[in-house]
Amino acid sequence: MISFSCDYLTGACPEILNALNKANSMIHSPYGDDDFSKESQQLILKACGANNGRVWFLSGGTQSNMTFIKACLRPHEGVISTNEAHIATHETGAIESTGHKVLTLPSGTGENAGKITAYQIEQAVIAHMEDSSFEHIVKPKMVYISQPTEIGTIYTPDEIVAIANVCKKYSLYFYVDGARLACAYAHILDFYKTNLFKLLAQSCDAFTIGGSKCGALFGEALVVLNDDINNEFKYIVKQGGALMSKGFIIGVQYSELFKNDLYLNIGKHSNNMAMQIKQIFKDFNFLSNSYTNQQFPIIPLNLYKHLKDNFDFSLWQKLPNDMVTVRFVTSFITKQAHVDALAKAVEDFNNKAN
Repeated sequence: MISFSCDYLTGACPEILNALNKANSMIHSPYGDDDFSKESQQLILKACGANNGRVWFLSGGTQSNMTFIKACLRPHEGVISTNEAHIATHETGAIESTGHKVLTLPSGTGENAGKITAYQIEQAVIAHMEDSSFEHIVKPKMVYISQPTEIGTIYTPDEIVAIANVCKKYSLYFYVDGARLACAYAHILDFYKTNLFKLLAQSCDAFTIGGSKCGALFGEALVVLNDDINNEFKYIVKQGGALMSKGFIIGVQYSELFKNDLYLNIGKHSNNMAMQIKQIFKDFNFLSNSYTNQQFPIIPLNLYKHLKDNFDFSLWQKLPNDMVTVRFVTSFITKQAHVDALAKAVEDFNNKAN
């Protein structure tokens, strides 16, 4: 069975496993004060072109989102996101469990699929400010986006800057969830000739550099550029059970990811495999125009059943007229032979149908 089900079903890339093996018998300072974590911080901040800020290493995406959002917001404040955002749909109410409402806005269509716009955000803030009973309503104080989005689309550099400008205008925190940031980083560098790390460092209060879905065994790097938050952030990390005693394990991984362009190359490879899958289904419609490692073709139900015999992938949604939206996900582990086998299976189905 060839798997295109997800990008976190295997272990780590060989470079990271080798680095972990070398570090395994060494003695390390606890709680992220080890040499590897310090080196990783320096490598990441250098990649971001940041003269300030701090990198915090946490075990997973939901934990990172909850910890940062909780640290920023007061009890009456909430976070704006798209209605498809991970914090709104796939984190079991983690943000709400801290007492903060997720204020969802409808995601767009076409090239804006999965995204919210600066205009939507501004209108939501203005609506709150102009409401005569504003004190009865949760106050928008943060904007959350995913880069790439949950359906693989990309916020362009101009869109990120536009959202950042609205956030600055209305004193909102701007936070970017980068669970699959390697894929967005690779695409934006190639297509827009823009360094996404530097752009986010200039635009956001914080963003995550995902590891779990981008070649690491586990772990997320939370880059916090706002030092007002950094000053007492360690208390929040510890209080939430997120301060790892063996923090070096994540430090080692990010130290390796940020050497020899490994993080970038993982994103490039994943995107390349995904673009080939996109080409395989070129005769079908797609849920979104994704340039990253998640592809969502809309295919006949009988093709779905045919492919499920030999491939593991996700049924995303059932549609009328015996059509379904499916999801194929690529990663560092995806091989050319896997994609070629998928192409052959679709070709065989089409030949039989004709």
